[in-house]
Amino acid sequence: MKAIIKEIHEALEGMSTARRRQMTLHSAPTSQRVIGVTNPQMREVIKALKEQHGSWNEQQWISLCKALVQEDVFECQVIAF
Repeated sequence: MKAIIKEIHEALEGMSTARRRQMTLHSAPTSQRVIGVTNPQMREVIKALKEQHGSWNEQQWISLCKALVQEDVFECQVIAF
């Protein structure tokens, strides 16, 4: 699971911009770390996850979502929910 979380972080970091980070912090103040990506970009990450792990059962997806929530990263929370 840690490898998948790392891949998600890398994908998000690769899409981030400082401008988007500031916009998110302004519109959705949070104590979590904000990477700075758009909702459509997060949907791209979700789509890739579905393609890579389409055979997963419900419990595996729930475990991934729980792990994402534990990351304390705004975008990981959005993806998890």
